[in-house]
Amino acid sequence: METSYNNSSASDNARQHNGNVYNSNTNNYNLPSSHPFAQILSTQGQPTPLHKACAKGDEDLVRSLVLEQGANIEAQDDDWMTPLQLAVSKNKINVARVLLGSCANVEAQCKFWGASQPPLFLAVSAGNEEMIRLLLESGAEIEGTNFMQHTALCLAAKDGAGGAVELLLAKGADIEAKDKAKCTPLWWAAFQGHADVITTLLGHGASRDAKARNGATVYDAARRKTHIVEWLKQG
Repeated sequence: METSYNNSSASDNARQHNGNVYNSNTNNYNLPSSHPFAQILSTQGQPTPLHKACAKGDEDLVRSLVLEQGANIEAQDDDWMTPLQLAVSKNKINVARVLLGSCANVEAQCKFWGASQPPLFLAVSAGNEEMIRLLLESGAEIEGTNFMQHTALCLAAKDGAGGAVELLLAKGADIEAKDKAKCTPLWWAAFQGHADVITTLLGHGASRDAKARNGATVYDAARRKTHIVEWLKQG
C-alpha cells in the first residue's frame, strides 16, 4: 500500500517539529504518553515532515529540514521508503540532488509492488533518464539486483525503456546479465516485443544464443510475435 501524503500540512508540521523524525517505536523526546506528539512518535512507519516535503517537491523546505534542522535523512515510511526513494519515485530530481548531496543512502531498499527495490530501479521504472544518471553519478550500483535478480538494464529492457537502456549501456551495464530464471536483457526485450530495445541490444553485441533456465531461447521468447522473430533474425 502506498502511503498517502498530505502536502498541505508538510510545511506547518516541519516548522512545528523542527524537522525531527517520527522514530518508530521510540520516544526520543521523553514526552509523556498522553502528549499528542509522543503518540505520533510511537506510530510505526509514520511519514515524517521530510517525507512530505519530498513528496511535494519543496526543495527549499527539504534543504532547511536536512541542513538546518537535522531531519533524519534515512527515516522510512510504511513502505520502507526513505525520503530519497520517495523523491525518486515522484520524479523530484532537485529534491533528490539535495538529499544525495547530504549523503542519503543511494542503495536503501523499499517495497515497490510488494518487492524490495533500490532507488535506481524506481528511476528505471519511472523512465526518468536524468534521475538514472544522477543516481549512477552518486554511486548507485549499476549491477545491483532486485528480488528476481534483475539488474537495472534487465528491468529497462523488459519495460521497453529505450532511453534508459542506452544510458545504462553507455555507463557500462553488463549486457549479458542473467536474472533468477537465467534470462538476459535481450531475452526479456524479445519476450515483451520491444523491437527498438532489441535493435539497441544487438547493436551493442547482445548474444542471440542466450537461453533461460528452462532452455527457452531468445527466439522461443518471441515465438508469439512473428515480427519480433524476423527482427531478431535480421538485426
